[in-house]
Amino acid sequence: MQAQTRHLIEQMRSVSFFAQAGTCPDEHTTALRTWRDAAAANRSKQWDWVLMEACNVFTQRLHDRCRDRFQKWNDLVDEIKPLTQQVVSRIMETVPIKGKDRVLIEATLNWTLLEICMEKEYGEEHAPPFYRQLWQWYQRGHFPCGWDGVVDPGGDYDKTIRSGKLIVY
Repeated sequence: MQAQTRHLIEQMRSVSFFAQAGTCPDEHTTALRTWRDAAAANRSKQWDWVLMEACNVFTQRLHDRCRDRFQKWNDLVDEIKPLTQQVVSRIMETVPIKGKDRVLIEATLNWTLLEICMEKEYGEEHAPPFYRQLWQWYQRGHFPCGWDGVVDPGGDYDKTIRSGKLIVY
């Protein structure tokens, strides 16, 4: 793991996650006011598709541009994932949601923080800016939790991103 990724994980350990949740972030997002609404947005199929497709675009670019480094992907995930899971365990102490929605919020955090680290590890020039934008929202104390816009599974990822906006709690 590169030093810049270690530094990022240290930053994650010190961020006040969700400290500003429920406040109105800005006009370029759809703002939510409650954990209940955030949990509902987080379980949407559109959000799942956007998260997965952003990762797919990233890994395809890595495969095309730096195949040798990409071959180490699984080893790096094995090294980084336990560290981001520790961060998520701490974060989840502040989440008042119970049951299935709590499990899904934890899964979203595990996925997004790992992807943020993988982008840092491989170089952000290979990645679409999506996960970097999520990291900015986390740093500002919010929970990016959904997608407001039409998605076309199997369609054009860039068009989806241009025509929609984040849902943020």
